[in-house]
Amino acid sequence: MAAGVLAAMTCALRLASGAVTTYDAGVTATAGARTDVTIPGVLEDVELEPRLGLGWMDGRDELGAQYGPRLALESYDSTVQVLHRASLTGARQLTGRWRGTASLAGSYGTNDLLLPGALPAVGGTTAPGQTGTTQPGQTGTTQPGQTGTTQPGQTTPSTGTAATLQPLPSVTRLKYLSGEADLGLAGTPAPRCRLLASLSAFTSGGADPVARQSLPLQRGLSLGGTLEWTARPADVLASSVGATVTFFEPTLAGGFLQATETWRHNLSEHAQLELGAGPAITAHRPAGGPTSWAFGPAGAIGITDQWFGTLNVGAALSATPVVDQVSGAVYDRADASASVGWRIVPGLTTAVLGTAGVVMQGAQEGDKIAAGDVHIAWTPSLHWDLSAGAHALIQQTHATGPNAVSAEGVYVAVGVHDHGNL
Repeated sequence: MAAGVLAAMTCALRLASGAVTTYDAGVTATAGARTDVTIPGVLEDVELEPRLGLGWMDGRDELGAQYGPRLALESYDSTVQVLHRASLTGARQLTGRWRGTASLAGSYGTNDLLLPGALPAVGGTTAPGQTGTTQPGQTGTTQPGQTGTTQPGQTTPSTGTAATLQPLPSVTRLKYLSGEADLGLAGTPAPRCRLLASLSAFTSGGADPVARQSLPLQRGLSLGGTLEWTARPADVLASSVGATVTFFEPTLAGGFLQATETWRHNLSEHAQLELGAGPAITAHRPAGGPTSWAFGPAGAIGITDQWFGTLNVGAALSATPVVDQVSGAVYDRADASASVGWRIVPGLTTAVLGTAGVVMQGAQEGDKIAAGDVHIAWTPSLHWDLSAGAHALIQQTHATGPNAVSAEGVYVAVGVHDHGNL
């Protein structure tokens, strides 16, 4: 069946004369052991993640399609969990200065949110205008085999130094669905100026009534824009505005509006400093109640550097509005993150990542969440790799008591992959 789909897609893509058709195929197998506060004993997991991607490029237009399910088998249940994941991407060079992008992504199936990388990022979590960063036909931006580098509930940041950890429900294995449609526009309206804009529609949460008791289904829209001005080669000033509106079943609603002014400065050839600040307005309307409004700060301070040509370090502090996927509340949260990556020798790398957040306002004030990961990856060739690591997550909430969610684990992963032109 997969061969037939591949052949049909290849024929369709080849109809365009002069185009280049690419493929990206592979499979990653992961074995791990972990503890979960909700289940006694040590849990053993085996995951298999095959993937197939096709891309088409003709210099001005790009199209891509990818499918990569996750099959997981856990020791406390003999049933294989299947989470289907697929996406479509497209881009067009509108003029010499303007480029448009579009993408569709979705998942459906049984999901254990405590498995590494289990929760897709939806709901305007990328920086405004930064859509379509994955090349058509490529199934992801992380290196093959590095399945443990994204913590559960974590979204991928635009800078690589900060991330948003989403609160997790007390029941972490459930029927799950997600979907997101993005439109992006990037261009240079004037010399030394760049404009980024994006519009996203998204949905995520439980896929059936039982799952929605733990993780309600949310739907929403996000709109954002950033105008950058390169004042001089070492300094970039950016003005950003973003808004998100989210609706939870049955009538819960919330959203936020934020505006930030950011300064990025190159301290040296390898070091960059980023400072940003601005206001944020949050709104929350509980079922059957009035809308409550709150005013708070938004912004971040972060630094990245490279030492000796092989050691990359980064740290960031941020304040940003968060839509809580479990309670539906909207609040300001302070986050901190740090990372250290070391290229020991060519093909052998190791990294330590950590991030934490604390709610600064509202009924959830004082709620905490933190996650960390340490891993080592070996890539001896272009066609296979091996990685191993350990990860941990802890969440403390007022709603369900301290340590409502806590998990630690270790894993080993091997990936086999290939890519090229058809």
